[in-house]
Order: sequence, then structure tokens, then C-alpha cells
Amino acid sequence: MKNNSDAEHGRNAFEFRRMYFTFENNLTDDIKVRFRLEAAHDKYGSTSKINPFIKHAFVKWANLIPNHKIYLGIVETNAFKNAEDYWG
Repeated sequence: MKNNSDAEHGRNAFEFRRMYFTFENNLTDDIKVRFRLEAAHDKYGSTSKINPFIKHAFVKWANLIPNHKIYLGIVETNAFKNAEDYWG
């Protein structure tokens, strides 16, 4: 079975399918900021443009209330994060 079309036979190339740009910083021991852009692209050979979007943009403040963390902004979905942390 061939993975490419006859028009692409013998060509060498690579393409970024997904890219991340992340800025993360601990302002203090209890305050952390994160800004992450994600850019996704369609399948190989597609002429569509890579479209970036904001994936995370938040401030995490720990221990404002003892033993709790407060997130302000665009954060990841907790259901998937817990499963990924547990299952890998």
C-alpha cells in the first residue's frame, strides 16, 4: 500500500503538524503565569494555512486560601489533565 500519490513519488519533505509556543514563569513561590499558543495544520499536502490560537493564558495563585489553588484566565480542562497525568 502506498502512503503518497504518484505526483509526490520521489519527493522529500517534512511538515509541522502541531506547534506550541509557551511562556511560563513563577513570579513568586505562590504565583505562576502561563501563556501558550498552539498552531495546528491540516493533513500533509494541504494548502491551508497554519492557524494559531490561545491554548492557555492564566495566572495560578496557590495558598491564597490555605491548601487551594485559584486559576484566573484560560485554563486546560481538568478532566483530561487528570487522566493524562495518571495514564501518561
